[in-house]
Amino acid sequence: SKVYAAVKGANEIGYVENGAYSKFTLKSGDSDYSLSGANPQGVAHDGTNLYCSLRDKSKVIKVDASGNVSELPLTIKPFALALNADKTKLFVGPNNTDSKIIMVDTETGEETHIAGSSTEPKDDGVLDGLAKNVAICQVRHMYLDTDGYLYFSPPFNHRYGRRYLYA
Repeated sequence: SKVYAAVKGANEIGYVENGAYSKFTLKSGDSDYSLSGANPQGVAHDGTNLYCSLRDKSKVIKVDASGNVSELPLTIKPFALALNADKTKLFVGPNNTDSKIIMVDTETGEETHIAGSSTEPKDDGVLDGLAKNVAICQVRHMYLDTDGYLYFSPPFNHRYGRRYLYA
């Protein structure tokens, strides 16, 4: 099986299989698709497509098995990614310049704001309260469990917190 990775410093995405790293060759139509200056961060794989957050381009790209890219423009600078069980919703955690988590329909690209506010976090990333009212700093990692609970971790406290039920 493959382990997918965003390689921030090299501005590339790829995978490790049998101990060897392979870089994806990305295409957009008949042209190469460049990640130069994109600052790739998080990845999620749905069994067919790879999703990668491009922080400095404020978008997520969807890459098929042949390397063809389609873009999902966003209203936030994305960092961490997680998919729901049926792979129809992509959860996107913010970079430290945005303070909300969004859910994106993987087919239409429609965004739904599910958690976080625009206020600046003052309690190591997360304050208590209703999901849309909490202040969320940068989300480094996200995980959606089989019961529909979204877990996320800010960069400084190194712990996960259950903050939203998607079920």
